[in-house]
Amino acid sequence: MNKMLEECHHLAPECYYASVEPPTPAIVLEDLTEKSFKVPELLRKLDMKHCQLVMNKLAVFHAASAVFISKYPQQLQNFKSSIYVDINLGSPRANFPPLIRKLVETIVKLPEYKERFYEKLSRFAEEVVDVFLEGVALDEDEFNVLAHEDLWINNIMFQYKGDCEEPIDVRFIDYQMCSWGSPGIDIQRFVLCLGSQDVLQQYDNLVEEYYRVLRDTLHNLGCLYLCPTRDVLDAQVDRRAKFGVLHGIICRIDLSEDQRVLTEESREDIIAFLNFIENRKWF
Repeated sequence: MNKMLEECHHLAPECYYASVEPPTPAIVLEDLTEKSFKVPELLRKLDMKHCQLVMNKLAVFHAASAVFISKYPQQLQNFKSSIYVDINLGSPRANFPPLIRKLVETIVKLPEYKERFYEKLSRFAEEVVDVFLEGVALDEDEFNVLAHEDLWINNIMFQYKGDCEEPIDVRFIDYQMCSWGSPGIDIQRFVLCLGSQDVLQQYDNLVEEYYRVLRDTLHNLGCLYLCPTRDVLDAQVDRRAKFGVLHGIICRIDLSEDQRVLTEESREDIIAFLNFIENRKWF
């Protein structure tokens, strides 16, 4: 897809060599640090500039993948279902409910929020596995793309110019979790996991920017007919809202390895997040 987009939109590190042949399967990729790309701090939430770059690149990636599969449908067999579910279904069953219950325990200690969130979070803890499975489920009738499915902080590298803290470009890495599905999977997971409180307040602007770039890219690739209407896209993204909420909560539970408790900063961030999703009626 990098070749399809020529030089204007690089999606990933350049691949110099790849082989699955024994005795040593290997892949050799470009070292992006040579071009001043780096991964942000692990616990840092991203500001609007960082998020805009990611959403624009994500729209290009999704558009290019839709065009690619439309031209080479035989490639779809490699991405038909979510690898995460196929391989690690035991992981969400074992890990997700306890994390939500940990948040419930914290809310109980905050009388001003217990009445608003305790019962909702308790119910959510019981349904998180279904939420996860529904989020990655393929609906053939929707507008589908190649979803990255693992778009968190360690899989995003930003390029900076000199000592400037404002990013000028972004690349995604670790594409091994990709599957064919709704763009809402990546949109909701990325924004709700990594967006700062200021970014969450501009959620609709981010989705609008995503749609603009998606449409422009499909047009430039001669496949505008693949583009859904904005209403259709919005409906798809909203259907993955609880999927994003699940990951957003988990990303905000900053548990220390020793004490397994929420930090004060994490608690404040979670309350702001819960207020946001309640106002969106996603919860």
